[in-house]
Amino acid sequence: MKWEKAGLCLCFAIILFLYWGVTRIELTPVRNLTVVAPRVISGDEPHYLMVLNSILFDHDLELQDDYERVSRGGLEAGSTFAGAHLDHHTILVNRRTGHHALALELLPGNSWSIGQRDPEFATGPEVYEVSAHPVGFPALLAMLIAPFRPSLVDVQRDASNAVVLISWAGVLFTFLIGCRVGMTQGSALFAALLVGFGSPWFAYARSYYSEPAIGLALAVSLYALEEDYLVIASLAVGAALWLKPPFVLIGVGFVLERLWARRFRDAGVMSLVIGSCCLLLVLYNYWLARTLVISGNGFLIARDFHSLYDTLLDPGHGLLIFAPWTVLALFPLGQALCTEPSRSSMLRRMALPIALYLILLVIDDQGPGTSYGPRYWIPFMPWLAIAAVETTSKSSHFRRILYAPLIVLGFAIAIPGALCYPDIFALPPSTAWHALF
Repeated sequence: MKWEKAGLCLCFAIILFLYWGVTRIELTPVRNLTVVAPRVISGDEPHYLMVLNSILFDHDLELQDDYERVSRGGLEAGSTFAGAHLDHHTILVNRRTGHHALALELLPGNSWSIGQRDPEFATGPEVYEVSAHPVGFPALLAMLIAPFRPSLVDVQRDASNAVVLISWAGVLFTFLIGCRVGMTQGSALFAALLVGFGSPWFAYARSYYSEPAIGLALAVSLYALEEDYLVIASLAVGAALWLKPPFVLIGVGFVLERLWARRFRDAGVMSLVIGSCCLLLVLYNYWLARTLVISGNGFLIARDFHSLYDTLLDPGHGLLIFAPWTVLALFPLGQALCTEPSRSSMLRRMALPIALYLILLVIDDQGPGTSYGPRYWIPFMPWLAIAAVETTSKSSHFRRILYAPLIVLGFAIAIPGALCYPDIFALPPSTAWHALF
């Protein structure tokens, strides 16, 4: 038993080292493996970093000065964007009127001249800008790295280390969930490795996106729910929705599952805690930006079902393209929705929240934007790995042989993807293979 524990500790220590190491190397398109410093790449990453730096050094959440400093060569958005005129991913608020507006909706592509479009939001002492993205993730990073008193030059490195720890913790909780639901240690460890090195989770360990942190919160929530720690599970969902409000759907799914299983007291406790988290977030958003919801740069309703194809099969962002083994989880999760209420199980506790989340993705016309792989599905990688390994372990030997190529392909996509992460945003997995062969 002691040797097993020592072996597990060594295994997870190696995983942590590999996660840290992948942020320091990069496989370039000319097949050179080079040592690099952690840095933001594109998409929303520089905007998250800007909020982080504003918290650390300006001790506020107003960004108008930060965007101006970046345009003059400042490092607030990272060295890659020093001197760049970034589109403002912000909400503008007029202190006098109390009105607010999204910068990108006022003047897309040229948001530093917003005053020419709407005088109410012209640059001046009455107008301030705050991030259009939730501040939960930058605030979390600030809490983790502030004790080390980083300089502006060091923030990218220290923030990367924090994301590495968060991502590694997500892998660890995948293992713990597997053990909790009755898997052997070997199966639980395989589920953890499937998340850690067989899915895009590996690449996101070197990102500055909030998805690994949300994924950790959801993993903690599921683990606590399996342990029947309802308040902890609900608070973890609350943490996820503070990072991104749409994840309130996970709480809704959990509550519906409790009601379906006729566990009304559980549903009441979870509703109260999650509802309190929602209320606090709504009040905070209104205090900060005079709006009840802060969740990115807007939401467009899809007019057809193309988003279903995009989120599952699009070459640049499709879940089944970047993690083909997830099909082994999606179908059993769908079947779990059809079980009797008395047969409540881990799969059904996952199934209802994921079903609600999939509906949201289908009606969203914008997609994950400039990012690597299935960004919107990253938070569910620990859940999906547990479901996939559970399915495989209960399958016949013949079916396991059929499933094996999907799992091997997941590793073959994830590892080169992590190495080539900076160069393959919104590109198919085969792009990373070109750097190898």
